[in-house]
Amino acid sequence: MFYFLTLPFKKAVIFLGSILFIILCIQLVDEGVHTRPNEYLIANKMSQISFSLFFFYVLFERGTEVFIDKSPLFWINTGILFYFAGSLFTTVMASEILSGPMPWLFHNIANTMKNTLIAIGLWKARQTT
Repeated sequence: MFYFLTLPFKKAVIFLGSILFIILCIQLVDEGVHTRPNEYLIANKMSQISFSLFFFYVLFERGTEVFIDKSPLFWINTGILFYFAGSLFTTVMASEILSGPMPWLFHNIANTMKNTLIAIGLWKARQTT
């Protein structure tokens, strides 16, 4: 929803969301609801990372923000990028990471970073209004 509201290409966001939904449905039919849909999770995380990078491209291309660190959308998007990059790493490396001593440490760190960066973005939004 965030990228639908902030990116200029709304039809592309809807199209990619529809493709992800179809992938999820196919995987649930093939493997059932009691298994973890890894292909869908990887595709979803890669699409979120792509949207996030595209948002940065649009932000820099437009050049409307002189001080980018004052933009709330910059901080929120950075939080989303950190989370999905860390979550993608955790999903891809799950078999190696889950056998270690602290299985979800990297994912939890990425989630904490996301929450902190989104909080900074909301704080910046409050300052600008």
